[in-house]
Amino acid sequence: MFNQVINQCNNNISLMNCCHDDGRHCYCYDNCIKPGFYEGGLDTYDCRKKLNFYVLKYGPSYISEIYYYLSASKLAEIFQGNHINILSLGCGFSPDYYAITQYISDNNLSLGFQYYGWDISPQWQPTRLSLPNINYHTVDLLNPFSFENSHIIILNKVFSTIFRHKNHIAFLSNLADAIKKTMSQGSVLLFNDINNYKTGRDIFDNYIAPFFNSTSIRRYYYGDPDHPACKGYGTWFNIPQGAMIYPTDYSPNIDPINSIRQNVFFEYRK
Repeated sequence: MFNQVINQCNNNISLMNCCHDDGRHCYCYDNCIKPGFYEGGLDTYDCRKKLNFYVLKYGPSYISEIYYYLSASKLAEIFQGNHINILSLGCGFSPDYYAITQYISDNNLSLGFQYYGWDISPQWQPTRLSLPNINYHTVDLLNPFSFENSHIIILNKVFSTIFRHKNHIAFLSNLADAIKKTMSQGSVLLFNDINNYKTGRDIFDNYIAPFFNSTSIRRYYYGDPDHPACKGYGTWFNIPQGAMIYPTDYSPNIDPINSIRQNVFFEYRK
C-alpha cells in the first residue's frame, strides 16, 4: 500500500518547484531538512515539495520502527476481535497507519480500525492516500482537544517539533486535560520520538506519567541498551530490529534511510 505513496510522491516532486526564490540548487535535505532539524533550527512543514521529499527519504524507516514496536509490545493484540478508533496527533503522512495495517495483515489479526489523522499543516495532503478507513482533519494541537471514542492515541514524532518551537507547555496542558477528562479506561497513549533529552523526551514523560499507574507504563527503545538516555528510571524494553518493511531502492535522486534510528516508545495504558 505504501508503494502507492512512493509512486505518488515521486510524481509530485517531478512537477514541483523549489520553495526558495534565491536561485539556490533545489535539494530539500541540504536546504531545508538538515538546517531545520539537525543543525538546531526549527523544523517546519509548510513546503509541499519538501514534504514529498521527506516521505521518500524517511517513510520506510518510520513505518518499520512502528511495525517492530508493535511486534515487541503486542499492543494490537490487546484489541483483537474488535473494531477500534486510532487517533494520530501530528499525523503527517501517516506512517503509523501503514505500519498498523501491515502488522495486522502479517499476523492475521482479527482487528478492524478507523484512523483519524490530525495535523496543523494541510501541505501533507499530496503525500496521502484516500482510503475508506482514514479521516484527516486540520487541527491545531495548541487548542483544546478530546480523546472521546479513541482507543489508541499516537504522538508520532510530533512532540520534538512542538518542543523546538517552545509551544510544549500549552500542548502538555491540553494533553493532560484530554487524558483526565475524555480518555477512556482500556485505551492507550503512545509516544514515539527521538531518544534524546534535548528534544523534550523526559519533559514529556515527567509531565504525563503521573496521570497513569506506574505499572501501566512501558518504555521501549531501539539501539544500544547502554545508551545513557535509557538509564535512570523505570524498566526499558529493547525492540529487536528487522529489515525495512518497504523497499528503499525506489529513487535514483533520493537516498532513503534504510535503517532504524535510535528512538523511544512510551506506552501509557489507562
